[in-house]
Amino acid sequence: MTISKHIAVFAFPYGTHAAPILHLVRMLADSNTSVRFSFFTTAKSKLSLFSGQDSRNIRAYAISDGLPEGFVSTGEVEKLVEYFLKAAPESFKNGVEAAEADAGEKVSGLLTDAFLWFSGEMAAAMGVPWVAFWTAGPVSISVHLYTDLIRSTYKKNGVGKNGEINLKFIPGMSEICMSDLPEGTVSSEVESTFARMIDKMVLVLPKATAVVINSFEELDPAITNDLKTKLQNVLSIGPQLLSSPPPSKPDESGCLTWLDTQRDKSVAYISFGTICTPPPDELSALATALED
Repeated sequence: MTISKHIAVFAFPYGTHAAPILHLVRMLADSNTSVRFSFFTTAKSKLSLFSGQDSRNIRAYAISDGLPEGFVSTGEVEKLVEYFLKAAPESFKNGVEAAEADAGEKVSGLLTDAFLWFSGEMAAAMGVPWVAFWTAGPVSISVHLYTDLIRSTYKKNGVGKNGEINLKFIPGMSEICMSDLPEGTVSSEVESTFARMIDKMVLVLPKATAVVINSFEELDPAITNDLKTKLQNVLSIGPQLLSSPPPSKPDESGCLTWLDTQRDKSVAYISFGTICTPPPDELSALATALED
């Protein structure tokens, strides 16, 4: 295959982050078969994502998860992420070198999960564009970009009237209150791997050649237009759910058949993601709230 460009793709292997960026890569690979995509993630993530034959211009590579030898996981995802991020810059660098040797072509661009802030420095050192992929919608990324203002407002005003401070000082967010935000966003005193990762991301994201968002502009036009003043290029390409092919596996549980028999707007769908399951008492409280 004649390669016109060679794009390195860096996935964040935890939660549901790797699947959306792979979905985007597959669409890009199908639209231009002369572009080679080298996809990097951990061995465990690679096994779950690539179960069979993929596009001929996508090559998957396993990189180190950074876990020390003999490490026994207790289910603490934050610890796994901490080890991964510590090793990630060197792991991805080594992976790119291996992929370049395989392809016989230097990497001409980086497409990475926005969480991987160091990708910007790597792209600059390589002299190639950096495209950051934000797997969620515009509201969350806007909140992160305004973190310093949110924290200073909270510190200055304390708790507002009725125990709340809304975000009317951020375009498109006048109906959102500070209590709706993750704790690490409002207070810099929260020390966590995720909070530090987001803080570093915010500093470098404006330098990205483009930021891809998994939403469409008309959903939150005020927020999207404001993001365009803070980022070089904002590309709304979602929601990916609508562009995804139907499930290839049969509906063994009968869930879809059951849904077809229900009245319109009579079913509530609640997703807990892939990181954790709430304890029984919280599930019971949620069930009670739904019944009420």
